[in-house]
Amino acid sequence: MDPRHEEIEYYLKEGTEIIHPSLKFVQDFIEKRFPVSSFSRYAEFLVSDYEKVATAIDLMFLDAYGYAYIFDLKTGVFDRGYCSWQLGLCKYLLEIDGDITVKECGVVSLKDKFIYRVIPKTADRCKSLLGKSK
Repeated sequence: MDPRHEEIEYYLKEGTEIIHPSLKFVQDFIEKRFPVSSFSRYAEFLVSDYEKVATAIDLMFLDAYGYAYIFDLKTGVFDRGYCSWQLGLCKYLLEIDGDITVKECGVVSLKDKFIYRVIPKTADRCKSLLGKSK
């Protein structure tokens, strides 16, 4: 795991201080957009279809109404098409359990120091990718 991913994970799970200078903008984004007083915060949140696929959502924030906001941390070049599939699959896997609805998907680009909004692939496209019937 990239040490920057690990530092963000410990920051969210253990409350440790952010040390790496390139992560200060991530900390600011999280503190301003998803304050601990209003959101539950998760790092490396595991999702699965319980048959053949499992993955981890890098950053997930839940509000009091059960809406999720999911983000992937990227250290390299941002590829919107790839991220649309990746976050679409994460959204689909998170929602198949039923109690969580994903309200927003995005990418936190450590290289660009920018937050990109991403439109995830639809549940039907993800089902097709996984070889599941509609």
